[in-house]
Amino acid sequence: MAETTRWHVPAVDVYESDHAWRVVADLPQVDRESLDITVHEGVLKLEAHTGSDGYRRSFRLPRGVRGDGVQASLANGVLTLELTKPEEARPQRIAIA
Repeated sequence: MAETTRWHVPAVDVYESDHAWRVVADLPQVDRESLDITVHEGVLKLEAHTGSDGYRRSFRLPRGVRGDGVQASLANGVLTLELTKPEEARPQRIAIA
């Protein structure tokens, strides 16, 4: 009989600044080799295996965010993703006449 993976949903915090979104996910006992991050058709997917368990989570990206604008780092079981906002999603200052 094939072994099945028991999936967990990692705790995630999302922060926003004028120029980017930051996604911080708790992935204890996960190393770089077992982590898979993909962007396809506007959806960011996280998947990691830790033996017979694993973590899985997906997010619909805001319009204009592309996969090549995502930077990822993993340290001490915490994954941090930086998603650069496209110019049209950034706040625009309005001059007062």
